[in-house]
Amino acid sequence: MENILEINNLRKSYKDVLILDDVNFSLKPKEIVGLVGTNGAGKTTLMKTILGFIFKDSGEIKFLNDQSYSNKHELMSKIGFLVDTRLYENLTAEENIQIQILYRNLKNEKETWDRANYLLELVGLKGVKKKVSDYSFGMKQRLSLTLALLGDVKLLILDEPFVGLDPNGINGVKKFIKEIVEKEEIALLISSHQMKEIDELCDRFLFLENKKIRNHNLNKEKMFIIEISNKTPNLEINDKNIVLKDNKILVSDKNQLNKTFKILADKNIEIKDILIESDSINKLFDEVQNEKNS
Repeated sequence: MENILEINNLRKSYKDVLILDDVNFSLKPKEIVGLVGTNGAGKTTLMKTILGFIFKDSGEIKFLNDQSYSNKHELMSKIGFLVDTRLYENLTAEENIQIQILYRNLKNEKETWDRANYLLELVGLKGVKKKVSDYSFGMKQRLSLTLALLGDVKLLILDEPFVGLDPNGINGVKKFIKEIVEKEEIALLISSHQMKEIDELCDRFLFLENKKIRNHNLNKEKMFIIEISNKTPNLEINDKNIVLKDNKILVSDKNQLNKTFKILADKNIEIKDILIESDSINKLFDEVQNEKNS
């Protein structure tokens, strides 16, 4: 499957301070990837560099296999972003949307407005006619998110999209994001300090530490733990995805569950309990920090 975004040997500095050094990763269609790091690690700088808001020192950024960004208007119509999004304070939400349609060269205006109206309703701004200058911070954040999700995008880059949203708004936005990423084969790069939300949303994580991406192939894999009655059963299991440990059988591939159940049934071994565990983003973040400090 062809990559939506590919970053190779990216380097960025401000004056004499190196911010990003030899950053490498890629995003595929239908993939939701969390960008994680401590404050000041360079997450927003990385996002702005990908979007072309700031210039890279060196390296390669390829979007839809195009490194040159030869047709910037066409490319911008396929990239949605919430990264320091500028809102026009003296205009209404609908007027801001109209400007975004023109700026990003979104051609199918009726379809775009259908989505815009759906999004405005989702984030609680449908029918709000007052100027953005009269909005609360949360309302401005919700409008910025609406602008990011307009059009036929192939790449979404979201920096702190849940700020200012109540629990219902967060759940609605997560549901919508999951649906459009799957349905429209979008690649999403998202950064947030709300670990619980990105833990539930993301397929995998990129850790930005010491100016580099680390553990970029680390996925949130589920582990099925089957607790059995026998502490040391006489079982022969020739499968790397099935591990026997005391009175527990650890299954790392859900496709091997039926095989495991059959083995236990054939040996007349009782199943006492089944648990499902997966690494949380907090656990993964702690592991990276411990490795950094060791």
